[in-house]
Amino acid sequence: MQVWQQAARFDPARGSGEAWLVSLARYRALDIVRRRGREVLTEEPPEQADPAPDALARLAQSAEGAALQRCLDRLDPERRSVILLAFVQGLSHTDLATRLDAPLGTVKSWIRRGLAALRACLEP
Repeated sequence: MQVWQQAARFDPARGSGEAWLVSLARYRALDIVRRRGREVLTEEPPEQADPAPDALARLAQSAEGAALQRCLDRLDPERRSVILLAFVQGLSHTDLATRLDAPLGTVKSWIRRGLAALRACLEP
């Protein structure tokens, strides 16, 4: 309707007809959005704890988790600590080297040997 009513305002020297139509549609859409106003939340949703146990708790409850815990208990305390810091706490090799005040290559070797020992323990 607006195109029909304002056709006389179209000036081909200022741009193409397509651009004029797109701009009319755009401004019309903006007007509608402004009229509706912004959606305002009146109250915050209550904080709820996740009813599902976290991944570590689920793992601990499974047979595989029990086997892993048994094999972790067999590792030297130092290797077990490095493995847990890397794979549970998410520390990088560099972070581990800094935290343990050990050379980076040594930390990588500890992790590699610890994982090899876990693999050997978990294989049937």
